[in-house]
Amino acid sequence: MSQGDPPGFDAPDLRHFASLINLFHGLLSTLDLDEALSRIARSAAELLELPYVALWLREGEFLEMRAESSRWIEAQNQIRRLRVGEGVGGRAAEAREPLYIEDIRSDPRWVNAAWARQHNLGSCLSVPLMGRKDVVGVLSCVSRGVRHFSRQETYLATTFANSAAFAVENARAFADLERSYAELKERQQMLVRAEKLTTLGTLASGLAHEILNPANIIGLHGQRLQMGGSSEAEAAQSAEVILRNVKRIDDICQTFRQYSREEKLKAAPLDPDSLITDTLPLVQHEYRTAGIEIALDLGGGGLRVMGDRSSLQQVFVNLYTNARDAMSSGGRLRISTQAAETAGQPCWEARLQDTGPGIPPGIIGRIFDPFFTTKPQEKGTGLGLFITHGIVAQHGGALLAESPPGQGATFIIQLPLVKGAAAP
Repeated sequence: MSQGDPPGFDAPDLRHFASLINLFHGLLSTLDLDEALSRIARSAAELLELPYVALWLREGEFLEMRAESSRWIEAQNQIRRLRVGEGVGGRAAEAREPLYIEDIRSDPRWVNAAWARQHNLGSCLSVPLMGRKDVVGVLSCVSRGVRHFSRQETYLATTFANSAAFAVENARAFADLERSYAELKERQQMLVRAEKLTTLGTLASGLAHEILNPANIIGLHGQRLQMGGSSEAEAAQSAEVILRNVKRIDDICQTFRQYSREEKLKAAPLDPDSLITDTLPLVQHEYRTAGIEIALDLGGGGLRVMGDRSSLQQVFVNLYTNARDAMSSGGRLRISTQAAETAGQPCWEARLQDTGPGIPPGIIGRIFDPFFTTKPQEKGTGLGLFITHGIVAQHGGALLAESPPGQGATFIIQLPLVKGAAAP
């Protein structure tokens, strides 16, 4: 007996300790509340050699039966819900302390006396499940005939009740965490959509100019054909120019449509270099207007990554837009790709290096934080790089930034390769 045990207390024997240790290991291995409660009810019935054990959980002002163990007898199916203060379990919950009833067959506090008499059940020990702040349920232990529970048996019943309280609060905490994660994910998706809509508004103006150029060419050659007088060779040449420019408009519109539509993440093997060439038409007009030159050095041909094309398009459009804002007085954006390695694993790497003023050392560690921006309020929300970083992370990759003094800023995208796959 330890110094803190009450007089007459008999500590559980080694068999009890072994059973309790197995139970605790089982509880730590599951987050399923019903499974945990069933284990506790079965263990209590076996260790205390009881024909019936029930576990009730508190839901507001009621107790609801969530697990039971009925050995040698049929389960109690009539009473599945009690009001706090009603019956033996409800009174134990209300009093916040164990309640012992010597003979439930004749005690008016037991609400199902006929079932107890049918199976010759006698004594009941109901122990409240004490959570951190309040009672979260009740453990009801029922014996055959009259039984006076010893101090050791009461101790074991209390241990089972404490285990159940731990399982309940652990499961509820996990459920709250899952709910919070779902809400956070939903809010993140809303931010992604909002940022995309903002970018779409900017792109739409540039796309109008991109589409007008081939449209004007089509119009001129159409008028030429309409007027007649052209030789067969000249007519064929005009038709070829018209078809080529119609395809150019179609390509621009298809890219814009892919970027703008809202879809769930659909990962598939893709050629990452094509993401760069496909999305550049979306910003070319703005770059020409701003006096920014684009230099391409795509060496990642033949590589494949697993990704969602629409989401990864947003990554590049966001980085193009960021580079444009950094070079408001003109400059040069160099885009290069290559096979690389990160953390010992092969990857596709893209580097976007601008000739802007760069990122001050004091803030480079914060540029991926939500709502952090150095742009004027009318030009930046502080969400572009945050969302871009999140999309790359969703794909199992990394987005990094470098900014040596006087050398502009370089954003590096690393995406894991599809094993054994290569772009055609």
